[in-house]
Amino acid sequence: MIFLVARLRRDAVSLTLLASAALMLASVISSPFSAGLHWSLSPVAIVAFTNSVAAAYLASVTRSKRARYLAPLGLLPLYDQNLLWILGFAVASFSAFKALKGERLAAGGIAVAYLHLSLWPVMSCRALMGYLAALIYAVSLNSLPRTFRDRPSGPLSYLSLALTALLYLDERLLSASLLAYFAAARYYKLPRYCSAARSAGGVAGRGLFYYCSGHAFAALSSLHPFFFKGLALFHSLALGFVSIHIFTRLPTMIPPMLGIPNARRYTSAPFVLSALSSALWPVSKHAAWILYTLAFASALYVFLPNPFKRGQR
Repeated sequence: MIFLVARLRRDAVSLTLLASAALMLASVISSPFSAGLHWSLSPVAIVAFTNSVAAAYLASVTRSKRARYLAPLGLLPLYDQNLLWILGFAVASFSAFKALKGERLAAGGIAVAYLHLSLWPVMSCRALMGYLAALIYAVSLNSLPRTFRDRPSGPLSYLSLALTALLYLDERLLSASLLAYFAAARYYKLPRYCSAARSAGGVAGRGLFYYCSGHAFAALSSLHPFFFKGLALFHSLALGFVSIHIFTRLPTMIPPMLGIPNARRYTSAPFVLSALSSALWPVSKHAAWILYTLAFASALYVFLPNPFKRGQR
């Protein structure tokens, strides 16, 4: 670990990612031992990590290097969780401005996500659900179909974001927004996408299949809004649908952002374990915790290089 830290890029995104990863690990470890500590760390860890990725993604799609400086704002809630609304307002305003200049789907989705964060002091759990869902939509609506030379459905894409923007009115709108998202991102073509990935062969083919199968497991883990409510819904969504989307992108996003080589040890273990964890949380929290800890570790195993092996690329 010391070897990897020494090789990290010293910029706003990389340093914030490192800090948020430490917070995420502490949040996961503390879950079965201290509910208070887990709740105080979880929102900060989730927002700090996803905000770093969002800042890097926004900088990429809008070609604005200034967007990367939004990353450290994700650590504001360390001082006071109520400061999440300041982060929400700041990034939503920046993203909305960029959306007006052309990147409507990506920047508009990010604006919807951070609009939810600005509601944090009023409705914390639902605000965090809306934030995570809209952020995933903003990235995946473009990336999934375009990876396989396809295009998302424009009207359905905006419908999914609009329904997510209204989530603060009724959490049942989450189910409708998920259905619109799956249709817009062409999830019904996943069998064809996965077949194309297998045909590609080699390391690139294995990477594409990992990416494709991750979305398939995410879809399987999205049934919870139809059965659960409140805190059970949030945890099942976070452990399954949200985490699987994050694990799917870790190998391609994190190594370049941190300046480290990618080990490319592709395996479906993070998806399987995460899906099982999300299904078990309402029944057995301790079993879900064990499975999610294993999922988190296996996701890191996919891309982290061996610090004792020199010359790894």
